[in-house]
Amino acid sequence: MGSIGATAERRFNPVSTEVPMLRTLFPRAHRKFLSLPLLGPITDGFDDWLAGNGFTRGSRKFCIRMLRYVDVDLRLRRVDKVAELTHSVLHDCWRTFMKSLPCHAGTVRSLERYLVASGLIANGQNEPATLPSPTWILIEEYVGHLHEVRGFAASTISHHRFTAQCFLQQLDKTGIALRDSRPSNVEAYVANAGKRLSRASLQHEIGALRGFLRFLAMDGRAPHSLASQIDTPRLYRLEQLPRALPWDTVCALLRSIDTTTAMGKRDYAIFLLIATYGLRASEVVALTLDDIRWRQGSLRIDQRKTSSPLELPLTNEVLSALVKHLKQTPTPAPYRQSVIFLRDAGIDISRATIDGWVMRVGDLLLPLVAVMGRELVSGTYIQADETPVNVQTRDGRSRNHHAYLWQYGSPGKSVIFEFRMGRGREGPLRFLGNFEGILQTDDYAAYDRVGGPKMVHAGCWSHARRKFDEAVKLNKQDLVSTRILVQMGKLFAIDAHARDEGMDHSRRHALRMERAPSVLGEIKAQIEAASRTALPSSPLGKACSYTLRLWDKLTRFLDYPELELSNNIAENSMRPVAIGRRNWTHVGHVKAGPRVAAILSIVETCRRLNIPVREYLAAVLPGLANTSIQRLPELTPTAWAAKHP
Repeated sequence: MGSIGATAERRFNPVSTEVPMLRTLFPRAHRKFLSLPLLGPITDGFDDWLAGNGFTRGSRKFCIRMLRYVDVDLRLRRVDKVAELTHSVLHDCWRTFMKSLPCHAGTVRSLERYLVASGLIANGQNEPATLPSPTWILIEEYVGHLHEVRGFAASTISHHRFTAQCFLQQLDKTGIALRDSRPSNVEAYVANAGKRLSRASLQHEIGALRGFLRFLAMDGRAPHSLASQIDTPRLYRLEQLPRALPWDTVCALLRSIDTTTAMGKRDYAIFLLIATYGLRASEVVALTLDDIRWRQGSLRIDQRKTSSPLELPLTNEVLSALVKHLKQTPTPAPYRQSVIFLRDAGIDISRATIDGWVMRVGDLLLPLVAVMGRELVSGTYIQADETPVNVQTRDGRSRNHHAYLWQYGSPGKSVIFEFRMGRGREGPLRFLGNFEGILQTDDYAAYDRVGGPKMVHAGCWSHARRKFDEAVKLNKQDLVSTRILVQMGKLFAIDAHARDEGMDHSRRHALRMERAPSVLGEIKAQIEAASRTALPSSPLGKACSYTLRLWDKLTRFLDYPELELSNNIAENSMRPVAIGRRNWTHVGHVKAGPRVAAILSIVETCRRLNIPVREYLAAVLPGLANTSIQRLPELTPTAWAAKHP
């Protein structure tokens, strides 16, 4: 009771001027923790103990904040006073947190250690009033041996303690005394452990068990030969791919690759580089066209392990594979296009020249894209999203600026990319103007308070579903999130059925009104029930809060037949940008951003309207610089598609 008494003396002694440590940690909120129904009286002492045991200020804050949730869990277990706490109750509480919030479960263990140190619960007992069990005494003796004699680290001791405890518990269940244990009993334990462990982990488990059995055999508490009779599962090297393959096998693998497609040519080039030069996969992935010396016929490899470059001769077979791959790579970047010119036609065109051509095309398309944007805002439905893109600002900083490409589009219509240096509200505010249709976005705050007074803001069910999916990924046993995901799947199945049947908006809306309300009711009921029991900071709690907060926006599809359930069409339009970033890395100048956005707008609109991009640009670009502004609406991809069905 030492630290608790000291805390009480500081709190109630009017002469003492020492400020409790909890008050210095939470100057304004310390009373909230001191007033916890169960753990409030020991909170100050718990904080003193944390500080005395070397916990950092941040760790102390984290543990004290978690006491609120621990207090709730313990009271749900009908614990009304600290004196009623036992090791078994705290262990059950810890297991609950391990399932719902694993990274926070350590607070329960720290609290248990504090209670033991303070004498509020006995050390190592399941019940404070009972004497130590023989099993507990044996395990503590073994732990002391590992610490004092073997010099094991605390983490290793913890693993050995757990293994010894599990083995003894199994013997107790079968009613076999330790002295009478046989190899069959050990094999039974190994078989049960193999159900929860991989073979690699089972090797460590058996190693810990051998150490425990040898310790017991030193004074005859277990048979001497028992430790040596354990059959350890082995990992065979041939179970995995060998370090080297016969060359005939390598050639057969290369012949099996389908080199008639662009992806097949890429895979063939990658495997050929690995097989020919013995390169690591990381070295092949790091290769750039600057590393290929075409005129010198050499290949430069950056060896990261030795921090030294390696020059290799470029064989004819590797050279041919690289050229075939580069010829069929989709959307050649300027530097790749310059290589193709050099290899195919012998024309050496600098990348700066090709960059200039691309930027000139972007300049010509800017007025056309502006017309497309005005047509989009005059419509009734827009989906919006944004993605980051790096841009060189040339202001002397070593890092690129984090700019954004904002995308606005409508299913089956135009797509507009707008380049902005930031992610603030001024982007959508300026683009949307007085838009009074439906705007569908995620929960990003920049889309709030934009558009006209009659604009309707709709939510995205995919983002809501993603929150619960993340909760399941973190906790595979989260049945609550799984059940909610099943109900959301039923909602998406309604629209999938409408697509399969080729329904228009009116027929799809009738199907939605028939099936969706009951599904929505079940989803909301399950989420509301989950939100009452889940911790607010847990993945499930955050998913529930997100969905309930946006419920009105998520259910707007019941009122507007043209509204999609999700923003997936907009996100899919962003994928070429994400893939393209691997090729062009960054935008070279701030002024190049709007031009790149204009090119992306035309290309993505043509893709969405099933228009051949090359054919459209070949028809529109010649003479575009001399075209009057009044004629530009006739040249948009939508207008061009209407004239060329």
